[in-house]
Amino acid sequence: MPGVIVEGCDGSGKTSLIRALRNYTFWPVCHVVQPHKPNVPQMLELAACAPMIFDRFHLSPVAYGEALRQGPELDAYDLWGIEGFLMGRGYTLIWCNTDVNTMVSNNKKAEQLWEQTREAQSVYEIVKVYQRAVTQSCLPTKVYNYQKDAPETAIDRVVEALPLGIVGTRKPKRWLVGDEKQQTREGVMEYVPFYTPFVGHQLLSGTLLQRTMNKIGWSWNHVAMSNSAVDGKVAPLAEWYELLGRPKVIALGQEAQGRLDKADVPSHVVTHPQYKRRFHHRTCEQDYPEELRHAA
Repeated sequence: MPGVIVEGCDGSGKTSLIRALRNYTFWPVCHVVQPHKPNVPQMLELAACAPMIFDRFHLSPVAYGEALRQGPELDAYDLWGIEGFLMGRGYTLIWCNTDVNTMVSNNKKAEQLWEQTREAQSVYEIVKVYQRAVTQSCLPTKVYNYQKDAPETAIDRVVEALPLGIVGTRKPKRWLVGDEKQQTREGVMEYVPFYTPFVGHQLLSGTLLQRTMNKIGWSWNHVAMSNSAVDGKVAPLAEWYELLGRPKVIALGQEAQGRLDKADVPSHVVTHPQYKRRFHHRTCEQDYPEELRHAA
């Protein structure tokens, strides 16, 4: 099931595009604005309800937070967990953008939640951060200019979602398989491997894995990740292996490797990031990238 995330500065034609997409797809629209402290578990629970059209989602707290408030309101670890999940759910990112003067003119005609968007300098700063965030995003992305593009050109990608429990791309080069998430929360959180909300960018097992992947250049564009057990039950590993196109499989720890062996899925085992973080915390940031790189 596909989903669409529409992002952009006020005055960029975002609302008009969302209306057109809603009338075309008949999908529900959800407006996500959480200034100052975004609730990531809630966001992921909403994203699990695809197909959905989101009016703002994870890039607005970054763009508006950095441009107008105290700084980006989602850190690299949060964005990593969110984007991996959105990839698995089949979402497309649409960034609405047109020239700054047009956006300022549009914003002066209507009441605005952020009055700064009536000023050209503020709009310029928002767009600058959006540009960087969109460029760094792993999601399939379209740039939409309402002055040049027809609404129907904004959506032409329909991709089935991966099973709940797998995050990342549908045809990965590498599939990282963990054991089973211990810190479960209500709803979808147990289906996001190695992401624990509200920890910030601390040295926990998830952030170690995320930083290691970034360091060696493994993005969600060519990596999938899951646990070998979901909600107390062993995952259908052989079925997932075929679905993902028989990628290189890396077991994160002996427990995951044991389950993969029972499913006749070939794998290379590396140290579990939690073990690495606990017992080799002085050297894990240097050692773990080389261990994962060697496994691939």
